[in-house]
Amino acid sequence: MKKGNILLLTIVHPDFLPPVYAVAQTLRDEGYDIHILTFDSYVKTDAVLGENISVETLGNHHNVSFIKRLRLRRKLILRAKEIVKGQTAAVITFCPLSFLYGLKIKSNFPVIYHALEMSDFILGNFSRSPLSSLNNLRALNNVHKADLVVTPTLQRSAWLAGRCKMNTLPVTVINSAYITDNSEHSNFEKVAHLLPQHFSDKTIILYTGAVIDRYCGIELVAAFCEINDPQTVLVMTGIKANAYCDEIRSIVTKTNKTDVVKLLPFVTREEMLSLQHISHIGICMTRAWEHSLETFLVAPNKVGEYIAKGLFIVANHSDFLAPLEDKGIAVLASSRETVDIKKAFVQAVKEVTNSDKRKQVLEFAKKTYCMQQQLKPVIQFLEKKNTKVH
Repeated sequence: MKKGNILLLTIVHPDFLPPVYAVAQTLRDEGYDIHILTFDSYVKTDAVLGENISVETLGNHHNVSFIKRLRLRRKLILRAKEIVKGQTAAVITFCPLSFLYGLKIKSNFPVIYHALEMSDFILGNFSRSPLSSLNNLRALNNVHKADLVVTPTLQRSAWLAGRCKMNTLPVTVINSAYITDNSEHSNFEKVAHLLPQHFSDKTIILYTGAVIDRYCGIELVAAFCEINDPQTVLVMTGIKANAYCDEIRSIVTKTNKTDVVKLLPFVTREEMLSLQHISHIGICMTRAWEHSLETFLVAPNKVGEYIAKGLFIVANHSDFLAPLEDKGIAVLASSRETVDIKKAFVQAVKEVTNSDKRKQVLEFAKKTYCMQQQLKPVIQFLEKKNTKVH
């Protein structure tokens, strides 16, 4: 029996915020019809989510004028109001701005703030992004109006509870993927148009996401290029035409590693998932910036996706990722220096060679590190609300 409709509001397209997809699929399995309302993705998307999930985009929200961005946001609010006129079980929002919009359209249904982003109001940052800074502050000041607050780590839940003087600790739902029993197996043919054929029988280290200083792109490429192992290759997506990526290309060329390093531009979500399926090790390096809660209290989306595909993790040390190393499914570099990243790569390759490491990671994902398990507190909350309504 259908339990009603749930609207998922996100300014960032779920192609670049994958927990939104995972939440949608998990709640769909619980009997809800899901409508995702967002803006356009800046790469072509072929995401296949299955029945009873619709994705509606309202235009290009990136690299446009301030006036056009405001018009698009107005359009989003008006469309959201139309959608919730039906049998709405809940509205779930995923960023400060979408949360504020959720409060604007709130009626007799709960508004859940699934705070995937985390930042505080810092006066020194105001001049760089005044509108975002104000929206963040408004969201913090109104977080008590949410019927349920969710964050992706216990550390973020604790910070938000203290910052906003909340009476209860926010629910922690780790950024994880939606897993099915019939998940596809590795298939090189699906990425043969992206990778050289000789990569098909190699140990593949994969990096997906933005290639910027914050994610230590130069250091991780330099570290890999110091490894003399012809059976191990590196695949990196997100390469752009800019000075930072030019430096990465230069490192690969100067070290004569072009035969074992493949640098790709941003790929579609389906291509990215196919790359994850055939890879063995996933990289997630993050540099901590002063006054940046998102970098000090990390909650990487990609770790959940990597684990769902059975990838062993290489990352830098953090309180959030330390438990993964304790469970034997990650190696955490002691620093972001090239020499320490190299050591982590070498150890990770040993871990995945001639072992059932992928099976171990997949079992951990199914039991714990998947959205079906992580979202249970939200599902229970909705069940209680649904019972009261009826």
